[in-house]
Amino acid sequence: MPSPTWIKKGNAISVEIECCFPYGIIETGYCDSDYCCGECEEHDYSYLYAKLNKYRKNIYICHDSSIECNGNAAEIVVTASVINIKQILTYIMNIIKKLGGYVNASCGMHVHYDMRAKKLTEIDRSHLEQQARAIMDYVSKDRLHSGWCAPTTKNGKYSAINLNTGYDTIEVRAHEGCLNANKAIRWIMAMHQVIYKRKRIEECL
Repeated sequence: MPSPTWIKKGNAISVEIECCFPYGIIETGYCDSDYCCGECEEHDYSYLYAKLNKYRKNIYICHDSSIECNGNAAEIVVTASVINIKQILTYIMNIIKKLGGYVNASCGMHVHYDMRAKKLTEIDRSHLEQQARAIMDYVSKDRLHSGWCAPTTKNGKYSAINLNTGYDTIEVRAHEGCLNANKAIRWIMAMHQVIYKRKRIEECL
């Protein structure tokens, strides 16, 4: 999640929604990039962008080859402030479902939390390592063995809580694919408390 300069430091949340669509929603051909930006001629997201135009500033759509589906896969990245994320995410998830979008076991919901205004201490790191194991009790059991989110902070990118994103963020990768906005927001705000307030996940869910 590159720094969203229009959102006050420490207040941004970015949600990566991995999902599938029926054929025809995305114009696609052969592309040898695992994470295509959608701007090559083989991936045309113009129809999706048009349908989500109300919040065009807040979204970015790309291809993710880790998603397996009978149709077209997409990763829709939604960035908003803590205050606005519920309203915007609810709208976007509803549009995805209206277009026939769905999730399966290959999909995840990854959440980036803005750390531009906070530096991690050793106490923070120890707390998050403990919580990286604890949060796996609150997500689909498929996630534990998926290879995409090991129950630690120390498995690089593929950690349940990734502390080394390359941006000023912490990424929580544990949650399965989700298009239920209420469930998603509950998880997002619970993890917000875990990260910023050093709370335990069982206190927040």
